Amino acid sequence: FDVVGDGQMYTTVDDMLAWDNWLHVQQPTYYRVLMERGKLDDGADLPWPRAKGLFIDEHRGQPTIHHTGSSWGFNSVVKRFENLGLAIAIACNDDNSWPRRMALQIADHLLADVLDPVVEQLEEPSLGEKEVGVAESVPDQPEPRTALVEHLEQFTGEF
Repeated sequence: FDVVGDGQMYTTVDDMLAWDNWLHVQQPTYYRVLMERGKLDDGADLPWPRAKGLFIDEHRGQPTIHHTGSSWGFNSVVKRFENLGLAIAIACNDDNSWPRRMALQIADHLLADVLDPVVEQLEEPSLGEKEVGVAESVPDQPEPRTALVEHLEQFTGEF
C-alpha cells in the first residue's frame, strides 16, 4: 500500500462529503474549469460525459456529477444531484461491489417524488459502466437480503 498516485488515497465517507461540499457549494476559483466537458482533438465532445476527473451526467431527469475510485479491492463513489443539493458518498471494501449503482438506488429511494420515471435499458453498454457511467440499471438482480437489527449488532462499532 505504499504506492502513490491515482488510486492510493485513503479517506472516509465524511471526508468525501466534506470535499464534495467544498467543491460544489463553496466552489473554488477553478470550479468552472473542472466542470468543462472533455473535447477530442477535433473539438468534438467526448463520447462519454467526462470532465476534468468528474463525470457530468444525469439520472432520471436530474443532472448529476460523480467521481469514482477503486484500488486493491476497494471501490467508492461520490455522486451529487446538483440541482437538488444531495450528495451520496459510498466506500466499499469488496472488489465486486458497485457503489455507483448503490448510490443511484439510494437516490431512487430518497428522491422518488422528484425523479423522472424509470426507463428500461434494452441493451448493454459497449463501454464499461463501472467507470463510464452509461448504464443506470441492471437486469436480473438477485432479491435483496434482509437482516434483523439484532443480527447486525455484532458488526457495529469502530474497527
